[in-house]
Amino acid sequence: MLTSMAGATFSLVAGEVTERFSEGEADRLIEAKLAEPFKAAASVEALDNLETGRIELAERVEMLGTAVDGVGDDVSDLRIKVDALEKALAAANDEISGLRAKAEESSALKDVMKALTDQVAVIAAGGSIGKFEAIATTEDEAVNASAKASKKAAS
Repeated sequence: MLTSMAGATFSLVAGEVTERFSEGEADRLIEAKLAEPFKAAASVEALDNLETGRIELAERVEMLGTAVDGVGDDVSDLRIKVDALEKALAAANDEISGLRAKAEESSALKDVMKALTDQVAVIAAGGSIGKFEAIATTEDEAVNASAKASKKAAS
């Protein structure tokens, strides 16, 4: 349907096609029912616009797909870095465990050295070493022996 827009400009309401007619020419087209070609032209233009919109949408989808692929690559790179960090953490944990074991071993050696020092002190004081004559075979025996030697030396 043709309608007036700004004086002598007439266009189809349902479409995007705009034609300039004098008011009289537009009236004659409407009365003669010759507006149909303009409606058809508007339909073709609307289809063209839809196709253009579809193409633009497809391009956007492709760009988003490319962006997602890029993010996927970033995620893969991050996963590799996380895996490397997890391995480094495991190695650090192993090293800490080893150091902790060495510290415990060193502590046990200190206890044995203290027990031996206590035995030497008892002997130097002219005392009897009693049970200390047997060599301590475990850390606990060495600690117990050290405690007993200290008590004997004190008495």
